[in-house]
Amino acid sequence: MDTLTLIWLVSIVITIPVMANKGRSWLAGLGFGLIFGPLGLAIALALSASPEVTQRRLNAERLRRLRPGGDLKLCPHCSEAIKRAAIRCRYCCADVSAGLKA
Repeated sequence: MDTLTLIWLVSIVITIPVMANKGRSWLAGLGFGLIFGPLGLAIALALSASPEVTQRRLNAERLRRLRPGGDLKLCPHCSEAIKRAAIRCRYCCADVSAGLKA
């Protein structure tokens, strides 16, 4: 097996999971890898994640920050996520410092 074929196969193998992690079809990754080889891998790396994947990651990060040890809490008036140290909700302007212990 010559070097060019090996580089092409490695590009295919790497392009498929890159495309899948960005919310794209793994078949598209296979196609990019087969047709374009290393250039297809570069294109796959340059593509941005699909909006659904981006939103899912943002929601997961928000939920992680809302856990008891996180830095966010829910406003008791409008249920928006605000910083734990907040005195006033930035969304509804309600006073949320009543629950703080002195």
